Amino acid sequence: MNPRTIALIVALGVVIAVTQWLLQQQADDSDLDVLPAARSDYILEDFDLAVMNPDGQARFVMAATRLERNPADGSAVVAAPKVRFFSEGRHEWTLTSREGWVGDEATVVRFDGDVDLVSTAEAPTRLQTQSVTVYPDESRAEGDGHILITEPQARIEGVGFHADLDRQAWDLLSDVRATLLPSPNP
Repeated sequence: MNPRTIALIVALGVVIAVTQWLLQQQADDSDLDVLPAARSDYILEDFDLAVMNPDGQARFVMAATRLERNPADGSAVVAAPKVRFFSEGRHEWTLTSREGWVGDEATVVRFDGDVDLVSTAEAPTRLQTQSVTVYPDESRAEGDGHILITEPQARIEGVGFHADLDRQAWDLLSDVRATLLPSPNP
């Protein structure tokens, strides 16, 4: 056999082997690809929505400019939400933010971007932060970032918090600073 023919056969074999190896690598990599995001099974625009507990009582009422539900996990992404949370026999809380996320069954609700949470109590409390997670069934909230709490006689700042919304009790986790104002004379 001619040395030129042998070289051509060897080169062709190398090309075939490299092509096979590349195809196998591509197949292995495709197994690692993340599935594309699921398409929303429904979208609401400019809506009001009431979420009820098993007893038929309102857990919270939400109005927003847009909601997109993810059918894969039952969660929903919300744009510009305004939410009223109800406590058993107590005051309500109103929350606004730039965006929100509602978990399946609405047991966890997260809000991000310019979060403003205000109670309707006689002496209202206002909480301002960038991100908060609310557990409506448990009337509690928590967050990791900077928080500012204002009440008629106090201004409190810190980083990270846990809150009991029924009792209006706040546990700030670090870097706490407070300014207490004197009570007005009767």
